[in-house]
Amino acid sequence: DLQEQARAAVTMTALRWPRLRIAWMVSDHAPLAMHAALIAARSSVTDAGLVPGFVEAFAGRCWSGAWAPSVAGLSRPGPTAGQYLRSFLPGSHFLISWAPRAQIGRPETVSSFARRDVPRMLLVDEPGLSPAVSAQLAEATGAIAVRPYPLPGSWSGVVRVRGATQLALVPADPTTTRVRAVAGCPHCGVRVAGAVCPYCHVVASPLPPEVIRLAEPFDAGVP
Repeated sequence: DLQEQARAAVTMTALRWPRLRIAWMVSDHAPLAMHAALIAARSSVTDAGLVPGFVEAFAGRCWSGAWAPSVAGLSRPGPTAGQYLRSFLPGSHFLISWAPRAQIGRPETVSSFARRDVPRMLLVDEPGLSPAVSAQLAEATGAIAVRPYPLPGSWSGVVRVRGATQLALVPADPTTTRVRAVAGCPHCGVRVAGAVCPYCHVVASPLPPEVIRLAEPFDAGVP
């Protein structure tokens, strides 16, 4: 189980480097979307305590999935019998959606997830996606641009579909995703965006209203 593997890795790292602050989260998103969220946090947030909250808020405004030649062996979302059989036909391709809702469909089905209130761009893990497919996906999602985004590392254990191209529809301007410090951790001292410190996992102390107002540039609630 990937979640248990991640939990074990975090525990071992914390034991080896006890002064290292570690926060982790579980997401249904494709690794491409989460990597984009982390990169956006690095360029948009200067307060370490707000980074986990920013990543969660950014991911909440994304759609992610994959364009794959087969769905054989895929367990989430589970393919229908017809989709499974079609996987063995030459030239077949499927649009897999992982988040915000898992399903297998066609490019036009993404339009139900695409929120057009702010400009978004479509990130593509592999540059080999044909221009025709890229244009079809961009039109379906309302993306203002399609950007190649080679993802470092190997993610076959996560994606579990050979030849799949990861996709992520993300806000074009990461600074439109904002979070606000509402509490302070009594243990490590960082300001956090929630009731619990994501690093120490202890209940944080609410900040005075006047301090929260000072953090207004990081105010949450942007669509």
